[in-house]
Formats: sequence, structure tokens, C-alpha cells
Amino acid sequence: MTFLKQIRSLCKNGLELKYLNKEFYDIFRNRKIIKRIDFFEYFSKQNPNLKKSTFSWRIYDLKQKGIIRSVGRNLYSLSDKFIYKPNSDKEIDKISNIISKNFQLVKYCMWRTGWLNEFTVHQTFENRIILEIEKGLTESVYYFLKDNTNFDLYINPDHKTINYYISESRNAIIIKNLTSRSPIIKLSDKKNIVFPSLEKILVDIFADKLLYLSFQGSELINIFENAINKYSVNYTTMYSYSSRRGVRQDLKQFIKENISFFIEGGSYD
Repeated sequence: MTFLKQIRSLCKNGLELKYLNKEFYDIFRNRKIIKRIDFFEYFSKQNPNLKKSTFSWRIYDLKQKGIIRSVGRNLYSLSDKFIYKPNSDKEIDKISNIISKNFQLVKYCMWRTGWLNEFTVHQTFENRIILEIEKGLTESVYYFLKDNTNFDLYINPDHKTINYYISESRNAIIIKNLTSRSPIIKLSDKKNIVFPSLEKILVDIFADKLLYLSFQGSELINIFENAINKYSVNYTTMYSYSSRRGVRQDLKQFIKENISFFIEGGSYD
């Protein structure tokens, strides 16, 4: 939805934003990155007595209404992209229900590698489920699922297991340790289902090259380009998580060399 359509939609619903107008759109529409100070200077011209507290609320209000989005620390852009929200399925629902009933306090997230077909040029039949469990409970969840389901399960697979066993299975369920403070998404309509954020998925397929071998090389570039072009990606979140995965500098170099036009105009550290 374009900025002007967003404004019309808000006004139809009685949410008129008096501080927004065509001038705002004309000034910021072609800027990929907008600094917080730029917004402050713009709104201060409208109201020289603008308080910092009022300005902070205004930024919050713009984000809540989907007019702008955060792309880094004090960095924004107009919201012309979607928020990534993957869809669940029967197997994921089943596993989530088992975990929520038997391991109520465990932290976890789950996704399918087949979801990456949305971003690739060449479609893959691989559709593994990646289930990440907080360290210390990984084995407990693994053995419970092994005893109570018929899923094809692998726990923290090494290179040999990936090469000789998982590579031959299109629908394997891989159970791994969940990295602390991983960016995750909890679906509002299905509260017991937790997915990794798009930022986490991108970092993971970059970091775990053997596990995600089908998505390396030129396809990795395609995935990053198409994902960032279509969906809202917070670079601060992505780089912060990449630090915990130990690939921050490599990821920054990869983005600089392959999709640098997405990060012009600001720092995302």
C-alpha cells in the first residue's frame, strides 16, 4: 500500500493524522533511509515549540499506524513493504501443541525450509522442519517426540548425518539448540505457535551453510534480495543476532558486496 493510500485508509476510519500531508510524502518518499533527526527537523518547522515527548509519541504513532518502519537504530523508511508472517500447517500445529502441553515454559521456534521457495529462482522440493529448543531441554523434547510421534527426527546433526541421512530425506525434522535472544514471532491467532523472524531465518541460512546447502551460492543472494525487497527487515535486529551466531562481519561483507543498494544512507550497527 502506498503512503497516500495509507493516509486515505486511516482517514476513512476516523484516524486522521493532522501532522501529515502531501509535503511530508514529497520530502521523504524517495529516501530509502530517514534519520530520526530528519523527522524532528520536519515537525519542528511545523511547530517550533514541539516537545521531545510529543515528538517521541508521534514517531511511535507513525510506526503503530504503519506509516513508517524501523530499519535500524534511529533509522526509518516509509512503510511500503509487508511484515513477514509465515503460515502454519498441520505438522507444525501438531508439534506446537505437543510442546505447549508438555513443556509449557520451554522457549522454542519452528519453520520450514520450503518457505524459502518464495525467494528463490529455482524451486526446491526440500521441506524440512527446523525446530529450535532452548539449550538444556533439546534432548528432552527430542526423546518425547521420538516416543510419541512417527516423525523422522534428527537432533543437532553433524556433517556426516546431514550428508548421508538428512540430505536423502525431504521432510526431516531437525531439532537444534535455540540461540539465546533469538528474534522470534508469536502468532496472535495461534498463541502456542512460535516462528523465527525473517531476520533470524536470513542469518541462519547464511551461518549454517551445510544444513542449508540447497540455498547457498547465487540462491543465497536471490533470497536476501527478494526478502529485503518485499518485506520489512530490521538491520539492527539482523546484525545483532548475527553477532550471537558469530557471523556479523561476514554477513555485513556479504550484504555490502551483493545487495549494498538496500542499505544506502545510514548505519545499521
